[in-house]
Order: sequence, then C-alpha cells, then structure tokens
Amino acid sequence: MKRTSRMLSLALLLLGLMALVWACAPAEEPIAVETVELEPQAIVDAVTKGGCSACHAIPGIPGAVGVIGPDLASISTVAAEHIADGSYTGKAKTAEEFILESITNPEAYLSQHCPAGMCQPGLMPATLKDTLTSEEINLIVGYLATLPGGGSIMADANVAVDTSNADVSLSEEDFAWAKQTFFDRCAGCHGTLRKARRVLPSPPT
Repeated sequence: MKRTSRMLSLALLLLGLMALVWACAPAEEPIAVETVELEPQAIVDAVTKGGCSACHAIPGIPGAVGVIGPDLASISTVAAEHIADGSYTGKAKTAEEFILESITNPEAYLSQHCPAGMCQPGLMPATLKDTLTSEEINLIVGYLATLPGGGSIMADANVAVDTSNADVSLSEEDFAWAKQTFFDRCAGCHGTLRKARRVLPSPPT
C-alpha cells in the first residue's frame, strides 16, 4: 500500500514538473504582418531589389515573368488553400502571414506549385529578410495579398524599373546559393561552365 502511494506521489510530482516546464516554455512568436500604404513605384522598387522577378511571374510588375518559382498571379487564393491543407507545416493563419513566411522563412513550407512540381529546398534564398527592409517586405506582402485582381493597383501607374543604383554584390552565403541553384537548375542545358547551350530535339510534326 505504501509503495503504491509513493508511486502515485511520484507520478503526480512528474506531472507537476511537466506542467511547470510547459508553462515556462517560450510562447511561439506569431507572424507579424504590418499594413503599409501600397504605393506602386515603391512596390516595384521593393520587388526589383529582392530579385523576385527573376524567379516569379507577378501581374502588374514590369519584367516579372520568371519561371523558376511558382506563378504568383493567384497567390492569396493558393495561400488560403495551403493553410487549409493538412500537409501545411508552417505557422501562418492568413494569406498575408503565409506570404510573409514564404519570404522570411522559405523552408517552413515547400510549395507544390513550382513549374516542375514540388519546389526544392534551397530554391528560395533565405536571405531576403536581411536584404530587404521590413517596410519593403511588407510592401511586397501587401501587394501579393491583393492577387488575383490586385493588378489594378498598377494598371494606370507610371512605374519604372530602376537598377542603376542596385547593389549587385553578393555575400558568401548568397553566392553559394546562386552557385548551387545554377548547378541544380541550369547546368543541364547551359553546362557547368555556363558556355554551352544544349539544343533540344524538335517536336515531331
């Protein structure tokens, strides 16, 4: 009887310690999306600085016709679908949070909507949170969250892509990412020395 009582006391003590550890554990930080004024030129400047156009097609953004990453024409709708999907592994609760997470923590969830299917780890650089300011990131998030349909913001705007003052220097981390991405995605056609161009056979007539 005494042994059973001691075991019961020990079990209660362990449960109490577990509850204390759980209560003291740091709370998971929510994804904070800031609302900013969507000024067309500022949006284009932020997208250009982030290099988003090189990988994504983005309605309303001049030159944004990339085909490496997902087409962002309906990103808010797609984001909502991902969040509702049981396979989603991120922390976002809204489309805006999903887009912000995909920029600042791209490995949190790998989209299935890259041109070749599932997006590969490392395809999206994890350094944009350092390259872009908080305001620039929120400009991009705010604009993408209006898609589809948000292209009207840009419809009558007189915007220009100015790269004259763009900082094209790469950190060692950025260079390593670019080198590996070229090897994984481009070298098959252009060669590892970036000189060759494989000629694909013509489709049957």
